Amino acid sequence: MDAPTRRMAEYAVGLRAEPPPPAAIRAVTRHLIDSIACALGALAAPPVGVARRIAATARSDFGAR
Repeated sequence: MDAPTRRMAEYAVGLRAEPPPPAAIRAVTRHLIDSIACALGALAAPPVGVARRIAATARSDFGAR
């Protein structure tokens, strides 16, 4: 195992799952709600219509992996 891989592995092994602090939860909630509100507010904007029409023409033979 090379040195960078070993350092990343040691870091990963040392991680502990702890609940995030309340301030972090509030910040994430606020940003998520803001992002959703921005998306809904822009839904009728002309550039969004263009993007949706382009996306509707996209096709792929490859499924999710």
